[in-house]
This record gives sequence, structure tokens and C-alpha cells, in this order.
Amino acid sequence: MKKGLLAAGVVIALATIPLHASTAKHRALAELAKNPPKEIAVMPSLKILLDKETSEAFVEVKGGYKIYDPRTGQQLGRGLLGKSFNVEAMPTGIKWGEEFPGIYQVAIIPASGTAFKVNGVPFKGSLLVYQIGHHLSLVNEVSVEDYVKSTLAASIDTSFPQEVICALAIAARTEAYYKRMTTQEAFWQLDADEIGYSGMPNAKDSVKINEAVDTTRYLVMQSAEDFAAKGLFPAQWTANSAGKTAPYHVMHRTEVIGPRRGVEAAYANHDRKESSWTLSMKKNELAQLVGLEHVTKVSLYTDSFSEKVYNIRFYDDKKSKDMDYFTFQKLVGLDKLPSSDFTVAMTNESISFAGFGQGPGIGLCLYSAEKMAEQGANAVQILTKFFPETQLVIMPTLPLKSESIAKVQSLIMTKVKN
Repeated sequence: MKKGLLAAGVVIALATIPLHASTAKHRALAELAKNPPKEIAVMPSLKILLDKETSEAFVEVKGGYKIYDPRTGQQLGRGLLGKSFNVEAMPTGIKWGEEFPGIYQVAIIPASGTAFKVNGVPFKGSLLVYQIGHHLSLVNEVSVEDYVKSTLAASIDTSFPQEVICALAIAARTEAYYKRMTTQEAFWQLDADEIGYSGMPNAKDSVKINEAVDTTRYLVMQSAEDFAAKGLFPAQWTANSAGKTAPYHVMHRTEVIGPRRGVEAAYANHDRKESSWTLSMKKNELAQLVGLEHVTKVSLYTDSFSEKVYNIRFYDDKKSKDMDYFTFQKLVGLDKLPSSDFTVAMTNESISFAGFGQGPGIGLCLYSAEKMAEQGANAVQILTKFFPETQLVIMPTLPLKSESIAKVQSLIMTKVKN
């Protein structure tokens, strides 16, 4: 990763410094990130759709809270001792214990550090309620830091070395920032059902994750091709790449900023045969699944470097049908088609898929990252390996206002010198 100052933050040259190490330089930079000057003190947040079409939901706040109209900023109510009522869509507006005539949007903001519950599930941040007709949309606005903790707690094994978890925290935060930046005007950026978001993680099971997220606070990756804040990109990981990774834009067939090439994952390649899998299906079963009368031929479209499959074309006697890997995997089942690294063979009656690895093969390979950490690699070295042509940046806002850049750069340089 390169040294230098960026318009959206400050590059940290930590390639040989473990992210959990107590170095004077890292402490100074981390302290500045945790306590940024007031010009840049707005913490990035995400809006996550919890429920889109409901007539009511039980909302509970223990402790102080305030209620606002998010459209006008007008305060509609407040309380010190908490509140537990159904929030309802009424003909005249939203009701939460009390009615708010003519109000069809409310923001319920608990006191700092206080969680709230929706139908018994605890969440951090605030709750936005939008009424459209007789239905309510419930949206959790949560800080990116809390979102990353929740996401990692729900998706990774905490037995990974701490440096791997630190690398994943930076990757997850980078993708969260990217989602926020590319959907700034939306009522919500993510759908809880689609991403498996379930609110606050179990405190007992998330100690290592919380430590990793706090240690790497505000650190994100940025494409070296674009030094502006829009250089953020979707940074993902895969359980086992089986030897090579593929870039995001190839697998998703969309143009985004970010690494333009995959990389070799030596440890996963060495143990490639151990990750093998097979799937066999009747031809008529496959035809019904993909919406054809029968299947006469299957063609695979792959990334030239990694040979990961990004598209499948199915043929019958009259026509063909294309399906991207992710859509096909959902139809077949994630457990039955576990990776994008596969080939196809056909007989008169059946079709078989034979592959290696686990996951889509994009971004960071967890199998190799774990082996790297066991050999002494730190989080930045892991990220540098799997996300080439990127830089590590402290980004406490999205993005920094241009008039604040000079002051922030001056503050960081002063702290580093001291």
C-alpha cells in the first residue's frame, strides 16, 4: 500500500505493523479517528430495512428517548423512563402509544448508548418509521461500526486469528461505506432479510469481533485508481477460493471501482483437492428448475484468470437461457452448489457438476488468510495480498468536506510527529 495523503483521509503505512500492536504512531492515528475534530465528527451510518409492509410492530425503548419528524426535524415528543407500545399505521398518521396526527414519518432516537427492541429483537442506533397507506416500513439507522460488529458476528467463526478478523472488519467497513456512498438519497441502503441482519450480536460471542472493529475504527480500503471518496468499493470475502480469486466486477458483471484482477491463493491451491464437491441432477429436474422444456447443452462462462463461473447458458432444442452464477446457486441451493469453481458433464439422463472450494471466489480467501496469519502475517499484509492496487485510509466521514482536509492533515501530521 502506498504512502501519502488523500483527499478523503490519510493513508497509514502499516504494512509491517500488526493492527493490534500498541505503536505510538498507530495510537496517535487511532486516537484522532476516535475523537475527530468537530468539522468531521459525523459518524457514518447505514439505514437497514427491517420490515416493509406491516400494519404494526411492538417497539420498546428502555430509558430516555426523543421522537422527531425526520422530514422537518421537528421534535414531536420525548421521555425519560422508556416506552413500550405497538407502533401502528392509523388513517390520520402514525401512532406509538400516542397519536401523531398528520405525521407519516417518525424517528425514534433512544438516549446515547441505549438499545431499542422491535418485536423483541434488540437493535442499536435509531428507528425510522415510514407510513404509506395502511402499511409501515421500519428502518434501523445504525452506525457503520455497530453494523460491522453485527455483520461479522453473524457471518464468521471467531476462532480465526485476530489479524484475520481485523482484516475482515476493514473489508466489511469498506463495503458498508461503499453501499452508503452509492445510495445516499435512498430511504434505506440494505434489506435485513437479504443480508441476514438481525440486530445486536450476542455480547458473549462477539468479544474478539468487537476488539477487531474498535482497533480498526474508521479504517477502509480505497482503490489506488481513484483518490477521491468514490474510490470505495465492494470488498468481499470467500470461505475457500480453491487457489485463485476473481474480481468483483467480473463475477457480478457490473462496472465498479476496485481491484481489476484476482490473485493466487497459495495455501488454498495447495489443499485444493480437499475442498472438492460434486452435484448430480436429472436432466428433467434441471430443465424444470431453469424454465426450459428440457436441457440439451450447458455452456459455462468463466473468468479468464481464475476460471470461476459467472454465467451459465442452458439450451433446449428451440432456445437458450442465460443465468448468472448467483441466481443459479440460489435456485439449486447454496449447500448443493457451494462454489463458482466447477465444470459440467452430461449423460443421456443426468447432468453433474464437479467443483472445488466454498463461496463465490471473490476478494479475500479466508482459508489462505488464516494460514497466512498463522505464519505471522498481519491484517494489512493480508489485505494487500487479496486486494491489490488499494490503499488503507482513515475515513471518519463520508466524505471529508474539502474545507476540512487541510486541517485534518495538519492535525494528523502534528500527532504523528509528537
